[in-house]
Amino acid sequence: MKHRAYRQNLTVIDTLKKARPPPGEITPISMNCLIIIIRFSMLFCLFTFFVDGLFLRFSFF
Repeated sequence: MKHRAYRQNLTVIDTLKKARPPPGEITPISMNCLIIIIRFSMLFCLFTFFVDGLFLRFSFF
């Protein structure tokens, strides 16, 4: 059995040269980032509302 040299395909696909989306269009990655930021800010606001005692100041009982 002869050993035959095998040449691999050295083609590199450049993913950085993809066309950019038109201005104003939201990509799935930026949508995920927006959702994470909004959820974090909502949790932070609720946390500060209850920890700072604002909840106790606004309750009338």
